[in-house]
Amino acid sequence: MTSFVPDQSKMDDFLPSQDKKLYRKKKILSLKLRGKKNWEISEKLGYSLSTIEKDLHEIRRFFGGLIN
Repeated sequence: MTSFVPDQSKMDDFLPSQDKKLYRKKKILSLKLRGKKNWEISEKLGYSLSTIEKDLHEIRRFFGGLIN
């Protein structure tokens, strides 16, 4: 018997609202730490550039500005 494994691109559909935001921020942080530009992250994840920038602002505030 095989278990159901959701497609990673559809993972947001299975998470509660707060978890979706945290999941999105983790994905953004991961890509930013790999050197991706904000517009690249926006295109890859399918979120608006303003959403990416807002989330990065919150991430930087959380980490005390350690993330460029």
